[in-house]
Amino acid sequence: MLKRRILIVASDHDTRKALRLAFQHADFAVSAAASEKTALGSLTSPAPDIIVTDLLMPLVRGEDFIRFLKTQPQLSATPIVVLTAHLHAFGQAARAAGAAETLDKSSDLSAVVATVKRLLGDSDD
Repeated sequence: MLKRRILIVASDHDTRKALRLAFQHADFAVSAAASEKTALGSLTSPAPDIIVTDLLMPLVRGEDFIRFLKTQPQLSATPIVVLTAHLHAFGQAARAAGAAETLDKSSDLSAVVATVKRLLGDSDD
């Protein structure tokens, strides 16, 4: 069985590392990028099955990054999960831009993995 592919986009090294380890442990094939520019460079075939991103981006606003991803034919149906420390301030904007789910950045990693699995139809329920 092929591993599900996940792209993690987060500028914080510790966040990327923790997410990478959690998703590798959950048997995902993980790619990670420190910026939206790096992420765009890694979006070659095959496209990720899901994207987990932070909203605070070095070059563009997170909502603009999500909107751009949703305009790409190979990514238009790809679920995007947003992690943000500012959920109340930016969660609604992220969803309006096309995010499938928004989570507080302080969420337990197992909850983040469970959310991703649920969005992919892989939940253990």
